[in-house]
Amino acid sequence: MLARELPSALARAPNTIEVVTFAPASRARYRSTGVDHGALIARSTARALGVPFRPLLVRRPDDGEQTRRDAVRRRIGPELHANGRVPDAVVLLVDDVATTGGTLAAGAEAV
Repeated sequence: MLARELPSALARAPNTIEVVTFAPASRARYRSTGVDHGALIARSTARALGVPFRPLLVRRPDDGEQTRRDAVRRRIGPELHANGRVPDAVVLLVDDVATTGGTLAAGAEAV
C-alpha cells in the first residue's frame, strides 16, 4: 500500500527521483526475519515510480541492530558504505523504520 501511495506524494517533491535505494538491515535482523523490509519497500517504490532500484549501500557485517542501541547511538546510525555510485542522480533512500533518522543520515552521507 505504501509503495502505491508514494508516487503521488513524491510527485510534489522538488526534484524528480531517478534511482531508489535502501538502508540495509543488520545481519541479525535479516537472520531473525529472513527478509530486508527496507529492500522490499524500495523495490516496490522503484517499480511504482518507473525508476531503477539499486542496492547502493552495504552495512558493516558486525554492526548490530539499531533497536538494541540507546538514543545517542541511534542518532549516530549504523556504519554504512557505498556499494555503487550514481553520479549526479537524485536518489531516494528508503529505510523501513525511521525513529531518530540516524540510519537515513548515515546512508545519505555514504551515497
